[in-house]
Amino acid sequence: MNMSEIQKYFDKNCFEYDREYIYHLNEKDNGPINNVISHLDEKCYGLLIFDDKTFIEYTIFYIDHRNELGGFGLNLSLQLDYMTRNQYTIEFCKLINDKYPHADIVDTFNAFQSQLRSGFEKLGFFTIGNEISMFEGKNAAALFPPSKGIMNFQTIDKKSLYRWLFSENEKTIQTDESRTKKIYLILDSKNNLIKIGQSFYPKTREKTLHGVSPEWDLITTWIAPVSVEKELHAKFKSKRVRGEWFSLDFSDLKEIKSHMSKYGSIM
Repeated sequence: MNMSEIQKYFDKNCFEYDREYIYHLNEKDNGPINNVISHLDEKCYGLLIFDDKTFIEYTIFYIDHRNELGGFGLNLSLQLDYMTRNQYTIEFCKLINDKYPHADIVDTFNAFQSQLRSGFEKLGFFTIGNEISMFEGKNAAALFPPSKGIMNFQTIDKKSLYRWLFSENEKTIQTDESRTKKIYLILDSKNNLIKIGQSFYPKTREKTLHGVSPEWDLITTWIAPVSVEKELHAKFKSKRVRGEWFSLDFSDLKEIKSHMSKYGSIM
């Protein structure tokens, strides 16, 4: 599916919410929207399902009140296949991130997938997520209980996504020149923080950090001057949480990828 087809669909099925509509939507909600309106929360994700017994449509929406109250909604239908619905959902998350940069694309997608799974379970569907790999090679039909159907709502694994991002079209150096300092990124999957550090031996550093937390994983490494680490720290100083750990989202990592494109990477 090309971007013109996606844009055509979004022109008909994607809407920006103003304050008046959000207040109207709040009348049908059970609390999260009101929490955003009243500044108890900065944002919320929502789901509305319309089931008229012949076909099912649903709307996923995002509402934000960090500055002005606003948001977006996207209409989808089960008449669309799984891959198409996923692609539209990801593009919707990108749209949200463009307007609200603090709304991470991956976190937003995973939040929608979680809500969709809960919503369709209530309707009587049997839903599966990332545990689908448990059923590989087995008689899946015998494992699934009777239901309206089986729906797949897998979430995105950040570690795999980030490693893919930095491996795609990057200049890769096969040998690890150990006597050369490297700049590296490590992901803390528990807190979604990124460590921007430097070391002669990043893989050894990763193993050492695993002793502190098994959820810390090396994402990528570059052979680059030590000064580059300071450049990156300065570039994202507003997102520093502590020491070398930063609260970075997918857009920030794309910016780092562009900044580091002239250096060779090692994985």
